[in-house]
Amino acid sequence: MNRHASTPRREPRVKKLVRLGAYCAFVTALAGGLALRSAYGSAKSSALEIGSELGRLGAVGSESPILMNGQPIYVSSTVQPVDYEDVLDRVEARCEQEPMALVDALPGLPDKVREELRARQQDRAAAGVVRHDNGGKGMVACFMRPEGSTTMGSRVEALNAFVDTGDLSKLGSLRYVFAERTENGSTHVVTAWTDGPFNLYSLVPSGGDTPGSDLPGVPRPLRSVRLLTASVEGVPYSVRIYDSEAPVEAIVAQYDTDLTARGWELKAGKLKTGERVYGRGGAHVYVLPREDKGRTLVSLIQMPGAE
Repeated sequence: MNRHASTPRREPRVKKLVRLGAYCAFVTALAGGLALRSAYGSAKSSALEIGSELGRLGAVGSESPILMNGQPIYVSSTVQPVDYEDVLDRVEARCEQEPMALVDALPGLPDKVREELRARQQDRAAAGVVRHDNGGKGMVACFMRPEGSTTMGSRVEALNAFVDTGDLSKLGSLRYVFAERTENGSTHVVTAWTDGPFNLYSLVPSGGDTPGSDLPGVPRPLRSVRLLTASVEGVPYSVRIYDSEAPVEAIVAQYDTDLTARGWELKAGKLKTGERVYGRGGAHVYVLPREDKGRTLVSLIQMPGAE
């Protein structure tokens, strides 16, 4: 085994899964920010970067939800033969003027998903519309709220319910569209949406592990707290992120010893970064430690792999 070997050709999929975990969490955090009208300017700027990164996920999460600490969010990515401003104009208009037809303005949705969203949206009205454009790309985000919940009293009641429970659905369902002009004049469109209960508090550590699970048969990092569990229903991929008090070197030594003892084979590793890839029985586990202000963030990524 060559410990200086680079990560296998599956590295792009690793990056995809890391984005799946980190950026979907940011999207849901953005939803909470929009709901509370906090950090408005910075939220809009961050939303552009989030959309750009989410677009690299491809079709992951369009048919089945990406589960973030057990909370579902859907993501769809497509290319449309129109200018990005036309996409955003159409979505913004539907958010503001024709909320009942908003689903028809969301690009790239599978037909089955579009029909389900259209049915759920029959009794909803748009609220909290946000748009931001910047140099050939932009985003629109809004909430779909239950019909009759647009009065000041109902908004205060919904906001109080959200603060008490952390459930985003108390405010409505998030609809987010990112659009970016491509080199050939088409538009790359990323759509993210939530429906049903979505608890933002589950994404925020409260001194202990967030809801989720550890990877079966794989030890968690030394002296760590679990920050994130991200998975897609029916797909053998998952991401778990931990915050550890142990240094990178100790984490690397832990997994080199513990996983080898459990029958895992070290497939590839990088001495400089401490990244590791282990294989056993047709499965791969990527261990990606990163120093962060005196602590170590450790990503454990599970995916299938040929032996």
